[in-house]
Amino acid sequence: MRMKRIESIAALVVLAAAFASDWASASEKGDFHRASSAYQASLQKAASAEAAFFRDASRRLREAYDVYKKQWEDWYGKPDAPPDIFYDLSGYKKLYAEAHDIGKSQGDAAIALAQASDCADTAKLLWKQLASVLDRLARAEKDLREARVMFDDYHIDQQITLRRTGLEPHFRGLVEAIGRLSDGQAQAFLAGKAWDEACQGDKKNGDLRRRMALEEAFGRSASDAAFSFLKARMSEQSMLLRSVALEGIGGSKEKRAREVLDAAIAAATDEKAFSIRVAAMRIIEAMKAPASVGPLIEVLRTEVEGRGGGILCGHIIRILKDLTGKDYGVSWENWKGWFEKHREEVEKGLKPKDGDADPGPGAGKHEKTISFYDIPTFSKGIIIIIDASDTLVIPADLDISKKHSIFYWLEASKKKLDQYKSQMDVLKEEASKAIESMDDHTFFNVILLHKDNRIEAAWPAVMPATAENKKKALKMFMDTRPGGWAPQFEGLLEAFRIAGMDPYASEFDVPAADTFYLLTDGGICGGRYMTPASIIDAVKRINRFRNATIHTIQIADLGMDAVDLLRGLAEATGGSYVWRKK
Repeated sequence: MRMKRIESIAALVVLAAAFASDWASASEKGDFHRASSAYQASLQKAASAEAAFFRDASRRLREAYDVYKKQWEDWYGKPDAPPDIFYDLSGYKKLYAEAHDIGKSQGDAAIALAQASDCADTAKLLWKQLASVLDRLARAEKDLREARVMFDDYHIDQQITLRRTGLEPHFRGLVEAIGRLSDGQAQAFLAGKAWDEACQGDKKNGDLRRRMALEEAFGRSASDAAFSFLKARMSEQSMLLRSVALEGIGGSKEKRAREVLDAAIAAATDEKAFSIRVAAMRIIEAMKAPASVGPLIEVLRTEVEGRGGGILCGHIIRILKDLTGKDYGVSWENWKGWFEKHREEVEKGLKPKDGDADPGPGAGKHEKTISFYDIPTFSKGIIIIIDASDTLVIPADLDISKKHSIFYWLEASKKKLDQYKSQMDVLKEEASKAIESMDDHTFFNVILLHKDNRIEAAWPAVMPATAENKKKALKMFMDTRPGGWAPQFEGLLEAFRIAGMDPYASEFDVPAADTFYLLTDGGICGGRYMTPASIIDAVKRINRFRNATIHTIQIADLGMDAVDLLRGLAEATGGSYVWRKK
């Protein structure tokens, strides 16, 4: 039995290759029946492998659990236990990898079918299979909830989770196959079916995630039906679904420039979710379309009069300046007056030299900006994150990369801290200027990352920049003495939470803060992630639907990893990176 199971699972590795020639041949002849027969045969082989896998999955799960439990009982709570003991989870990992491979092989077969026979009949076959997988996922999720209520059995819980582990890559492959279709009839069929019937299972446990996957699949398609489908999704109640739909629409900007621009302008004007308005602005900025000038002036008016200004004004002004060569700040009246005189030239892509133009009083009027380390912002919600580690004791006017090592100054600072101006002293001066420049309409908070992973915020939420609150924040700075080390990623997580963008929440229409300033040496000394790439990827995932802007300021030379981390965070979030070497 064991040999049969091994042979079945091994067959999965060559499954796609085994049918590649059949599909390629069928594709050349447009033979749906031949391609679908190959697809059905691949499903039967995968189903056989799945059955063989689960016949002895219970035994293997029990064995893996026994290994883990024994090690846990041998070491837990004992004085001689290694502080960084790694429990043996290899048995579980192997099981999950095998279950994933089974599902992926079936998903790969669906993609191969779509490539071989792109027609309405293929769409119907994929749809039938997708509905079956969705039904199996819903049942697995229901079984898992019931098992947790009825049984206190880790073994049963993990067996059901194994099934889901195999079903998810199968679902993803089917969705990817849908996105590969370009036939008009096929897309029309799927667009009519997908939203109404695909995800009527358990909406709390996976429905939203799977709807998003379907949107992403249509976003990869170039068909008219897919574009119409995504436009219709912009009226969905869920902010996440509207966000993914807009991403897909933006991906068609080269083929449907005018339609995409109209959709982005509509989102920037009418969308209540801040992050979607920012995403719309980024689409408009990337398009560099002269036709956007007039509509953007109206969006600026909406932001100033209806929403009280803020960071979105900065996005709009930057685009307008780039397209026109002019700068009238937040004065939408002056922008409008100038544009009405030069509409014809601007819409042709020209930048008029309007020596004779007089837009009226107030030209160049700007909303008050706040600047921290010479990085300005229009934001009305700001969080300053300070890595108050040992590095801040180094002299502010010394390039440590050319003189002594940082460790020299860390040791010297213990004896001569009052003999030179440190990075912390400069930080206090810069923070004082930034905080003092805030008015009562600005909301802010300060987060300090102390030694031993301690994260301290001035308040649990952002607060108005009143005189009393500014005084408290400044005192927090002044009383801080650098020491130890602190993980930047955890500090950013806390900033997202305080900003009303909880990393674990699915809806966050109006954040309390949208701009973070992260001041750090860039050294990665602890935390959940330990490389620049892993930290940046994690922040990208969190920020995908939040669109917070992260500005980074580096205050010491700790090598290229620090530069890669801080520059990468800024680039990934539309922020600025500053290296204060001296």
